[in-house]
Amino acid sequence: MTRADIINEVGKVFNVRYAWSKSYDNGTMLTEYTLYYNKRARKPLAWLQIGFNTETDNVIGADISFTDIYGERHELEIEKVEDIAEILKKVAP
Repeated sequence: MTRADIINEVGKVFNVRYAWSKSYDNGTMLTEYTLYYNKRARKPLAWLQIGFNTETDNVIGADISFTDIYGERHELEIEKVEDIAEILKKVAP
């Protein structure tokens, strides 16, 4: 699975905006995106972090974190592209 696969799948439901990235100088990078309800929204619903290999764009690890209505923070790991639809249902039911 590649970084673009994840962003495209999440982009079907939410507006994905780049937040920040960090290069580890060993061929890997961690990038964070904020997820908004639509293009006009100002408050993010969740955050998507993707660790990937910069040469091949293959994902090392990815997760979506969000805060529920009770103020509890949740981090849900993405193991395969098929998991994304189920995770996004938990973020915004």
